[in-house]
Amino acid sequence: MVDRLLPDAELALAQVGQARRAGARARDADPVERFVRTMLDHERRRQRAERLSERTAAAGPGGLNADQLRSRAHRAWDAHRYDEAAGLFRDAALRQLAEGRPGEFNDEIRAALCLAKAGRENEARPVLENALGYDWAGAGIWEDRHMSEHASMALLRTAARADADEFNRVWERAVACAVRLEREFPSIHPFQAELLDLTVRLGLPGHCRRVLERVKARSGRLDAATRAKVRAAEEYLAS
Repeated sequence: MVDRLLPDAELALAQVGQARRAGARARDADPVERFVRTMLDHERRRQRAERLSERTAAAGPGGLNADQLRSRAHRAWDAHRYDEAAGLFRDAALRQLAEGRPGEFNDEIRAALCLAKAGRENEARPVLENALGYDWAGAGIWEDRHMSEHASMALLRTAARADADEFNRVWERAVACAVRLEREFPSIHPFQAELLDLTVRLGLPGHCRRVLERVKARSGRLDAATRAKVRAAEEYLAS
């Protein structure tokens, strides 16, 4: 049965695509596609984890566990060694899966974020795109769904370097993802501040106003840098 999982899942995706072209409604097709893609990604990672376990066993004792690999990855990330960090996060994801613990997709996202930081956006994009439709509840890690916002922000940074139209397209996907995950967008404070800058620079008053409302809804006093961004956004909207 497992041997048939990948080809059957790929066939199911092809059939969803055919159904879309035949006029199937998005609300009917989207959940099916999201479920199949999540299952397909999980099975591919499981198979990679099995291969990693086999290589580790062949190498003898002394291999690092997922937590140790993740710790090393974070140190590399903090030191701006993004390529190294991406490789370590990928290994941590595979090790986590091999250890039979949920949550490996978090490390896959972190690896993709590091790839994007290293200027390897094309390599990062598939995981980041998948994060916007990932079934966190089905994976048993609903509490980690905020990682989708990290993926959204990375995609928005790349889109901002293209043009306002591309930014708009990714923005709409990010908002839809947040709604599906029962979150507001943007919710993460540093991203709010960054998005004030981006929406002003790209000349997007509607998006700027939304971010500004989210910033002003925070409890507590804003830091000086954020207050400066708020003033700049208010001046832009008043102009």
